Amino acid sequence: AGGHVMQEWQHFGKHCYRRERDLLIIETHGDVLLTDMQQLLPLLKDLITTYGYCLVLGDIRGGFSIDRESRRLALDGFLKEHAKHYANAIIGASPLSRGVVALVMGASRVLFGQANFIQFFSSESDGRTWLDAQRVRFLKK
Repeated sequence: AGGHVMQEWQHFGKHCYRRERDLLIIETHGDVLLTDMQQLLPLLKDLITTYGYCLVLGDIRGGFSIDRESRRLALDGFLKEHAKHYANAIIGASPLSRGVVALVMGASRVLFGQANFIQFFSSESDGRTWLDAQRVRFLKK
């Protein structure tokens, strides 16, 4: 479909992802393990290398939790360096999974003074609208 690079769904652990140009769509199904995070972070870094930023649409309706090792890897192995090049729209967050995300964002705010890169939405279209606005912001830099 003309410049619309849309991959098939790829699996990592119990989860899956699909890439649309500068956007990575991730569907979670429960625990994000350290091995899952180790597969995911290179994909995000690859987008940043290619575009200078990366956009993520996280669909966590299937459940989402993350252990301490995975969280630390996300912070130290990715966010420490790339938080300012990263925007993540999350849809389907339960109060519990919002708590999990709040933990990561709290740590991120303390460590890097930056925690505005994750926003929650009730629908995919709302999430994509916000991500489109983030893309504009990144491209202006």
